[in-house]
Order: sequence, then C-alpha cells, then structure tokens
Amino acid sequence: MEQKNLQNTKKHVDIGHRYLYLKNETDKISKKDVILVKGINSWGGIKEKVREVNNIEDRVQNYVNTSYDNIDDKNIFSRNKNQITQRKTWVKSIIIAIAVFIIIIGTVYFIWYPYNHKKSITKFKNKFYSLHGNPSIENTPLQKSEESKLNGDELMMSSETEQKILTKLKEFEELDLFINNNMSRAYLATFCETNGKYLSYVINKQKNKCINSYINELRINYIIRKLQNVHKYKKYKIAILSEEAGFSSPNRFSLVFKKFTGMSPSQFIKYLDEKGNEDTRFQ
Repeated sequence: MEQKNLQNTKKHVDIGHRYLYLKNETDKISKKDVILVKGINSWGGIKEKVREVNNIEDRVQNYVNTSYDNIDDKNIFSRNKNQITQRKTWVKSIIIAIAVFIIIIGTVYFIWYPYNHKKSITKFKNKFYSLHGNPSIENTPLQKSEESKLNGDELMMSSETEQKILTKLKEFEELDLFINNNMSRAYLATFCETNGKYLSYVINKQKNKCINSYINELRINYIIRKLQNVHKYKKYKIAILSEEAGFSSPNRFSLVFKKFTGMSPSQFIKYLDEKGNEDTRFQ
C-alpha cells in the first residue's frame, strides 16, 4: 500500500517537473514572440517613415519640375510677346506706307483728272465739230498726198460714175447700213454697184479716209446720236452698244470710240449725265 502511494507520488512529481519545464519553455517562446512582434511593429514604422520620406521627395521633385516649366513658359511667353510686338510694328509700318501712297495717288489724281478731263472734252468737241460740221461726205477736201496718189485713177473714172457712187454712199448712210456686223469693203462696193478700187478712190477723195475709217466713224457717230437722244442707251452695257453699232467685239468698239472722240464710252456717258445732254452739238 505504501509502495503504491510512493509510486503515485513520484508520478505526480514527474508530472510537476514536466509542467515546470513546459511552462519555462512556453515563457521563453512567448518572450521571443513579444520581441518578434515588437520588431515587426518597429519595421512597419520604419517602412511608414520611408514611405513618408519618399512622398516628400516626390513633392519636392514635382515642385522643382514645375518651377522649371514655369521658367520655360515665361521665357517662351517673353519671346512670343517680343515677336508679336515686332509683327505689330511691321504691320503698322505697312499700313502707314499704304496710307501715304493712297494719299499721294489721290492727290495726284484729283489734280490731274480735272485737267485731263477738260482736255478730253476739248479734244472731243473738236472731233465732234469736224464730223457734225460736215455731215455729208461730199464736202471734205482731199489731202494733197492722197490727191497726187489718186490722179491716175481719176482719169479713168467719169464724173457720172463718181456721182453714182456718191449717191449710193448717201443712201448707205441714211439707211444706217453701216451697223451691219457683216459690213466689209466688198459688201459696200457691191451695194454701191462698183469695184473696190473706185470705191476707195471716191471715199479717199471726198472724205479723206480709208473705207474702214469711214465705216467706223459712221458707227461711232450713230452711237453718239443714240446716247444723246435715246435715254435708255446710256444704261446699256458696252457689249450691247458695241453690238448695236456693228463692231466685232466690245474691245474693238472701245478702242475706235476713244480714237474718234478722245474718250472711252463710259467717260462719254458720264459727260452726258453731267451736262444733262445740253447743247447736243457742243456749239
């Protein structure tokens, strides 16, 4: 009995020793865990500090970069501003130069135009008088140079033939046949029942001009009468007036009109408007 109790006591003592051993080991492990946890916590704090430092570094770098960008922008703005200022100065100089040029041209024009206009009017009146003062082709003297050149032909033409041609030319004028745009030397010779040589001789002798000049003057004179006496003609375009007079083109009409009157058709119409068509024959 006592031996059995002694064995039980030994078992309990062994169990106690084991408990103490395990408790000591457990305490050691717990202390290590505490140290490890503290280390882990400390490392986490360090990582957070490192993260904060990195954030600060990033902000500083961004600020530096932004500062450089602002400096570059200011330099670019300054250069652009200088370029814009130079460009404005250049444009202003060009505008001033153009304005001065226009003023000079305008001054010259307003001085020159009245003088030239008056000169053109005088020239026109002289030509107009020469035409309307001798409306018939029968009374214009032949220049000596033409007379000597035609003396040979004159001997071969009878006075009856010449008079017949003059009569046909008068009819030609009265019927306004010269405004036919198909008019030609051959057409007129056929109408006058003669040949081109005789026709040229009579027109040179009596009107002191060639056939083309004779026809052109009749056409211009026709348009002048229309412009003076028929109001709607002043509203016609140059192309219409050209066609009405029998010319092949507006340019040809304008050239002949100016050669005959000293004015372009537009200038003549303006002159008529200014004068109110008074004194139709400029006398």
